[in-house]
Amino acid sequence: MILLALIAFAVVVYLFILFIIKRDRGHKEPPSALWAAFGFGILSIILALIFNGIFIPEDIVETSENAEVAYSVGALFFYSICIGVIEESAKALPLALFLYKKRYFDELTDGIIYFGIAALTFGIIEDIFYTLQYGGGTGIMRIAISPYLHVGFTILFGLSLIYKKYFNKSWWIPVAGILAAIIAHALYNFFLFTQNIFAVLAALAITVSLNIAVFVLFRKVQKLDEGNGKSATGINKFCRSCGRPNPKRFLYCPYCGRHT
Repeated sequence: MILLALIAFAVVVYLFILFIIKRDRGHKEPPSALWAAFGFGILSIILALIFNGIFIPEDIVETSENAEVAYSVGALFFYSICIGVIEESAKALPLALFLYKKRYFDELTDGIIYFGIAALTFGIIEDIFYTLQYGGGTGIMRIAISPYLHVGFTILFGLSLIYKKYFNKSWWIPVAGILAAIIAHALYNFFLFTQNIFAVLAALAITVSLNIAVFVLFRKVQKLDEGNGKSATGINKFCRSCGRPNPKRFLYCPYCGRHT
């Protein structure tokens, strides 16, 4: 069962990478940058393990039936916020510092591509830990219900960051993005920690919504890239520099070589 879970993890990663790379109609992302996003995903899980180990009780997920590990609703909410802050900061901030001024970080879809890869790496490694600890059944359940949950959290920041750079907006935009990611993550954990059937259903609703939102948002920002001439399938039917036809809508003009 554990082997089956590990195979499922590999399939989920492959499908996500295939989806975003095949549908990236702008300039091709540097392979080194994509691998860097993967590396930052590994770094993020290391940072999260360290800081969760320092600030989060190991028995936080234990049931309240054991008086020795019982936590009040307020304590559960506090620790849920702490986990959200630690994990979303670990996934988002180091990668943001690396990416923001890079020339190739210039399309709205990049906010999903790079931060999605890092978050998926984080999520898959976390799922592997749970699988090795609790068995293959747990791994299969997690991959079936929430394969892209961490991606859904983290792209809230990734999209806000590229939106700020793309349109030269205020830094309050990415601040709002990281806060949205933290709150969504905290609510998800809080609902699970309370172990109430209605709370668990709320956590499931968050999970399903974010898994769907990853692909809906990608398509929406892809259309925005097209509308702004940042995609080879968008409005660039003619070169804006030399005026010649560009029937195949290449991102760079085959005649003058300039951006269309």
